[in-house]
Amino acid sequence: PLSLVDHGSYTTDTATNLNWLDLSATYGLSYNQVMGNSGVNYIADGWRYATSSELATLFTDAGGSGTYPELATSYTTFDANSTLVAVQTLSNLLGWGFDPNYTSYVAFLADPAPGGQQSLCLFSEYSYPFPSPGIYQGQLRIAGGSASPDQTTYYSSFLVRSDVASTPLPASAVMFVTALGLLCGV
Repeated sequence: PLSLVDHGSYTTDTATNLNWLDLSATYGLSYNQVMGNSGVNYIADGWRYATSSELATLFTDAGGSGTYPELATSYTTFDANSTLVAVQTLSNLLGWGFDPNYTSYVAFLADPAPGGQQSLCLFSEYSYPFPSPGIYQGQLRIAGGSASPDQTTYYSSFLVRSDVASTPLPASAVMFVTALGLLCGV
């Protein structure tokens, strides 16, 4: 999709001006480890957890239907199914998550869940060779479950931050900063 731009370690959704950190960057880190900057500095560097609403917009911008959870099956061709295309697009852009051998991802979101748990998102693509010509199945599930914020196994995190470079400052703010610089002799 034209609104998604890959920058290597993150992807920008130009429709929302949000940068999405690759899932592979936080694979195996718990929600609490990321929030506490334990061995990593994502939060200190301006990243924050994405909300389920922000993730729904990313899914839609990647070609999803806009209604989640989204589950679709195609018996003919992979490309004919919008869910599968959205999953493939996101997995190409965001790196691997749950298992590098399959297109399957489970990642923490900002939304809390009951019982002190944290909401999870799942998106995945499965390919079955039988019956011929095969079954292709894709899922885009937001808040598809929850886990302890200390859980590390198989999980990544959906982290976002504003794309400051593409968000222009208002003219009044530019004038103020310029005047302040002149007054301070900078």
